[in-house]
Amino acid sequence: MVSQINYSLYSLADVYNQNRLDLSQTLLKLASGKNFQSPSDDIIDFFRSQALDQQYQKYGRIKPDMEEWQGAMDTASTASGEVYSGLNRMRELSKLYDAADVSTQAAYTAEYNNILSDLTTTVNTTYYDGNSLLNATTTIKKIDLAPDPADDTQRLLIAPGEAVTVAHLAALIPGAGENIGDVGDHIDSAIIDVKTFQGAVAAYSMGLQSHLNITDSIMQNTKSAQSSITDIDQMQEIINFTQEDIRSQTSIAMMAQANVSQRSLLYLYGLKP
Repeated sequence: MVSQINYSLYSLADVYNQNRLDLSQTLLKLASGKNFQSPSDDIIDFFRSQALDQQYQKYGRIKPDMEEWQGAMDTASTASGEVYSGLNRMRELSKLYDAADVSTQAAYTAEYNNILSDLTTTVNTTYYDGNSLLNATTTIKKIDLAPDPADDTQRLLIAPGEAVTVAHLAALIPGAGENIGDVGDHIDSAIIDVKTFQGAVAAYSMGLQSHLNITDSIMQNTKSAQSSITDIDQMQEIINFTQEDIRSQTSIAMMAQANVSQRSLLYLYGLKP
């Protein structure tokens, strides 16, 4: 009987030790908020979590470029809008010129020249990151739309063209024997240039916003999937903690009772424990 009690005592000690281990693991999860602390806890989910984190980080690296150049396209849109407004006013002055008296013609010409000067300055000085936004004849930026793109089919090539060509700017200056009333056709051509440019800029801006939305969605879903693997269910872990604590306390009580029973039996047979 004593040997049976000893066996039960050892078994209870094993249960108690296991409960203590489980309890410490639960406490560690509650403290960290994570299901595992190292690969040895769950190697498959650990490496899956690492892969999802790498994917999240890669999309996080391409997102700033999209945001940055969406801002640059906003700048290009604003600047080209100013050019468009200036050209429309120049077209109006050109139409009014012939019917005006000499002094009014002089005023119209002065205003026309001031607008043309401002317009030319805007076209030639609207830069971002070393690139002319209103006077670019080639691709000014390649935006990665996916991490580590294999080729340019996975990039957005920003090449809006020229808001007003150099030739059209030159044609807006009346030649010898001409006045601002004689350059209406050239102004109309320049306005067409600006409209085409604004359409291209709007398309790039919409494309960037669309891909930003896709990137945000991918990043959010990736982070959610990673969290479902790594993050604990706090309520369930609290329940586990309570159950393990009760089992631990019960094991202690049962071991104490087994010790009392063992001593009682030894006293019964006249032996001292």
